[in-house]
Amino acid sequence: MTSSKIAKNTTYFTGSLVIQKAISFVYFWYISNNLAAEHLGQFVFALSFSALFSLFVHFGLPPVLVRESAKNPEQTNLLLKNILGLTIPLAIFAFALTYLSITFTGRPPEVKNLVYLSSFIVLLDALGVIFYGVFRSRQVLKYESIGNVIFQIINFSIAIIALRKTGDLRVLMLALIIATTFNTAFATILVKVKLKYSLLPELNRQVIKKILKLVPAFAIAAIFTKIYNTFDTILLGYLAGDKAVGLYAVPAKTIFALQNIIPAAFAGAIFPAFSHLYVTDKTKLSRTFTQSLFYVLVIGIPLSLGLIALLPQVLNTLWPAYTETLPTFYVMAAALPFVFFGFRCFFNLD
Repeated sequence: MTSSKIAKNTTYFTGSLVIQKAISFVYFWYISNNLAAEHLGQFVFALSFSALFSLFVHFGLPPVLVRESAKNPEQTNLLLKNILGLTIPLAIFAFALTYLSITFTGRPPEVKNLVYLSSFIVLLDALGVIFYGVFRSRQVLKYESIGNVIFQIINFSIAIIALRKTGDLRVLMLALIIATTFNTAFATILVKVKLKYSLLPELNRQVIKKILKLVPAFAIAAIFTKIYNTFDTILLGYLAGDKAVGLYAVPAKTIFALQNIIPAAFAGAIFPAFSHLYVTDKTKLSRTFTQSLFYVLVIGIPLSLGLIALLPQVLNTLWPAYTETLPTFYVMAAALPFVFFGFRCFFNLD
């Protein structure tokens, strides 16, 4: 467990995130300029609505797997089987809750259909996150990096072709389902083939008791993070309608992409290192945390200021139909350093 390994993992993950976000940016730019704001709003609302209920699926379990496996690698398969044993019923519950919630909220039928489809993405993604968590605990991020890049390529390719041929939002959602299915299958095969792990769900009383003792801190953090990432879109959809969501999506998606490149990559690489250093070297743990916090903020503040200066040109060039979103863009860009700080503090949870 060395600084060079953290740097290597950060480089892997940052590189893949840059590629992912570049593809995702072109994808979103294309659909936002080829869909009416109302239709874009329906698509984004459906994804946000399903994502909100994904908190019942993850419920803090993936970071528990990463943390405890990093501390005790020999226990990883046992932890994995028991976390799968918890995740499957939680996923069924989340799907049922999503279905009932959207069915009785009075949203248009086309929005309901999109939510039903996007619910499958949540279920598939939950499994993928868990399987990639096994490799994160070992500080091996290259497989997750490769899988996520291929996911973006598949989604981008199918979605762009489908949109040009049909213009049907349901086909865009099916493209996401196909890409997520591949990514989850890829992670599953890697765990089975590379590590020879059993993937049979298990509910061992002692292991479950240990997991449930650790879950609350992570679950609370995950709940607030998920609400932060989704509830604005959902609330706006109910209060102001689909067009408002479509207009809001342009600055929101752009800023979200930026905040998920540097801090997310750094946090993904350093969290298992923190877990290991907590056991082996608390002095080095403190020093590593302080240094990483400094580096992230040094990047976040100039990025925020530079973006604010360039925003009018960015909108006029890329989204001329969305220039009315400039005030929203300014507020979100100014918040970037605080978002970066939040990523780091979350992954300092003991």
